[in-house]
Amino acid sequence: MASVRAVRERARFREGLSGNMGGVRERGEPLRIRFLLVAMLIVAGAWSSASLAHDGSARHNKADEQIVKLTEHLRDEPDDMDALRERGNLYYNVNEEYESALEDFEHWVKVLPQGKPGHGARAFRAAARYHTGDWKGALADLDPICSASTTFENAWFTRSELRRDLGDTAGARSDIDRALEVHLAHEKAKAWPLVYVRRAQLREAQGDEDGALKDYDAALGKDPRHVPALLGRALLHVSAGRFEDATADIVTADGVAKDLLETIPTALVHAARARKDRKQGYAEAAKREVEAAVLSYRKEAQASRSPHRAAEVLRDAARLVFEAANDARGALALVEDALKLAPERVDLLREKVRFLDSLGEKETCDTARKTLARVESLRLP
Repeated sequence: MASVRAVRERARFREGLSGNMGGVRERGEPLRIRFLLVAMLIVAGAWSSASLAHDGSARHNKADEQIVKLTEHLRDEPDDMDALRERGNLYYNVNEEYESALEDFEHWVKVLPQGKPGHGARAFRAAARYHTGDWKGALADLDPICSASTTFENAWFTRSELRRDLGDTAGARSDIDRALEVHLAHEKAKAWPLVYVRRAQLREAQGDEDGALKDYDAALGKDPRHVPALLGRALLHVSAGRFEDATADIVTADGVAKDLLETIPTALVHAARARKDRKQGYAEAAKREVEAAVLSYRKEAQASRSPHRAAEVLRDAARLVFEAANDARGALALVEDALKLAPERVDLLREKVRFLDSLGEKETCDTARKTLARVESLRLP
């Protein structure tokens, strides 16, 4: 069986990937997530076949048991907001079934008492909308929450993610700063290293590598084994030519990934090695690392219960293949697979256009641009 430490680290890793949605809070209005899987919060994904039976299956089975009980309760009391919230969180955080989570959060918003702003419910719905590609709907939820200057740190965090995807780096940076400010204002704030990682990435995009390094260091001060922080700092070292420092961070992240037994941290380690090898001119080594990363990404996608979650994983694999292996054709194949699962996602269509443009396939690219324009008119603000 996995150690308690490994289980907790998987929870922290998954919490990091999903933006800490398990802890939405507003000062004076705590949202208590009352179910028995706190120690395994946001532990989703696929493992090797050897560990899947005692980790992945058990995790999903426990969540499914809770979902069955909540579903039976909701048959009798369909408007019970606590039950809707709890089941939605199980779908979102543990099983990563974004579509089912969205249904529960939609219902929760629908049955809110008249006159109540329902910022908590809308923040949860916004996160689910974001992960199902409804960026317009997500912003419609998030803008009023953020404009009200509430203390929902996750509203600011999710809007930062969305603004980053929309290309608004300055707006994303402003929101992540606010998310961190609100988070640190909580008297009993738990460590949230991902918020520093996201700000580091935005600082990199703005050319502030010194500031980015400070944020990666801050994240690792909160959790020295935080995989995204270790690999983010490693890639910053790579871009600056500090290859020994990069290697040290990658080796540490690899050790954590082996403890976690999850496919995504393993994929991220391979991806970081690929980018380092490519930067150093080791094309064949980079290609091997990319292939290993894609294998892990595909395992994760195949194990996913959510088409949108699987599509996001394949999208990340496509980006890696394009950027680290210079393989536009392979990247296109991956994003086409993702589009079969989620055909009207702006992020996927944008990547398809980018890859087709790189390949010089003008006619097909023009057709893809038209599809993108149509979907953007529906999905973007």
